[in-house]
Amino acid sequence: VKIPGEEQVLDYLRSSRRGPQKAKEIAKGLSVSRRDFPTFRQSLKDLVMHGRICLVKGQRYVVPEKTNRIVGRIGLTRKGDAFVRPDKAGQEIFVPSGAIDSAMDGDKVVLRLEDRSRRRGPVGRVIKVLARAHETLVGVYHVTRPFGVVEPNNRRLGRKILIAQGMEGAASEG
Repeated sequence: VKIPGEEQVLDYLRSSRRGPQKAKEIAKGLSVSRRDFPTFRQSLKDLVMHGRICLVKGQRYVVPEKTNRIVGRIGLTRKGDAFVRPDKAGQEIFVPSGAIDSAMDGDKVVLRLEDRSRRRGPVGRVIKVLARAHETLVGVYHVTRPFGVVEPNNRRLGRKILIAQGMEGAASEG
C-alpha cells in the first residue's frame, strides 16, 4: 500500500500549475493505485478537515495559499466584529459582525477574503469553523418557541446560541 503522506500531497498541490484539481487528478499525479484510491480520498478529506487544503467549486482541492482563503484563529471584539490571525505569518484580517457565521472567540476558522477594500487592511468572511476553542460555555438559558436560546456570560464568545427543542437537557429558564 503506497499512499502519499500529507507533505507529499501539499508539495504536489503547491507546485502544480493546474490550479484546483479533482481527487482522481491528484491521485494520478502522485501515482496512487486504483486499489489505494479510497484511502487516499479519505486522506484528502482529513486534510480539508484540518484546514491544510480547501475543497472548492466542482469538488476540487487546492492549498489555501493559492486561493483567497486563509486559515487562522478568530478573536471577537466587544463591538461584535472580529479579527483573524492567520496560521501562516501575515496581516490580521478584519471580519465584520455579519460575516462571522457561527464562529466564537478562539475558534480555528477558514476565511474567504472579500474584495471590499478597507483603509486598515484586508476584510474576510468566515466560511467554515474547523475547530472549536470552547467545548462548553456558561450562559443564561431562555425558553422561546420553537427553540431555546443561551446568552453566553462571556460576551466575547459571540452571539446567542439556539438550542433545538428536545435538546435542552436539564436546562430551565434563567
